[in-house]
Amino acid sequence: MTKAELIRAVAATANLSQHTTAKVMDALVACIVSSVAAGDKVKIVRLGTFTSRILGERISRNPKTGEPVIAKSSRRPVFIAGKSFKTACNAKQDGQCSSRDQVQM
Repeated sequence: MTKAELIRAVAATANLSQHTTAKVMDALVACIVSSVAAGDKVKIVRLGTFTSRILGERISRNPKTGEPVIAKSSRRPVFIAGKSFKTACNAKQDGQCSSRDQVQM
């Protein structure tokens, strides 16, 4: 599902205009990104938790030369799916979660 498809689906479900829905979704993403970048957790019930983890300094290899290189530590964004989200994805017969399926939450 693309962002445009998601905006259309949310707008139809919430009975809002697509323009308003796009603004709300952009604001939501911006708030999540800025909070996680600041080191906070963002928990959305029935969806999951957005957080970040520190990936420590480690030794890697240069793919061209095979020479060992030290990779600096960095923060990585992490999403942990909530129980309702996992259950909805596992409810499918084939085990695949489809973006076209509507799940009651």
